[in-house]
Amino acid sequence: MNTETQKLDLSQMSDAEFEAEMQRRNLAKIEAQEKARFDYEILKKEVVTELSQAAAEMSEKLRAFKQKAFSDMQTLFEMLKEYSNRHKDGKGNFQVEHENFRVSYKRQGRPHFDERSLQAEKHIIDFVNT
Repeated sequence: MNTETQKLDLSQMSDAEFEAEMQRRNLAKIEAQEKARFDYEILKKEVVTELSQAAAEMSEKLRAFKQKAFSDMQTLFEMLKEYSNRHKDGKGNFQVEHENFRVSYKRQGRPHFDERSLQAEKHIIDFVNT
């Protein structure tokens, strides 16, 4: 009996034929699910591999860019310190401009505190408490 090309009349099927047809359909359903999962797993592996490789390449390019940018800006800062009274102490931010472009360099120096800051803190605490 070719079940693909003709409709089955369930009332004319024996119990054994009905069970066989149900089993065939269940197997076909399971095979379709397994194929879909297999296709998904292959696609997932390809996507993850491609994206990971692209991210690693971008990360390396960004690392090289940051290293060059900071090195070049530090060179400009050293030259700026030579002729600018404002930056002689090695502190401060600056920006460089050329035509339509501007690059800002924000130096994140470590603050240092001396005895004056401790004395100021004591005065503030005394002022607040009185």
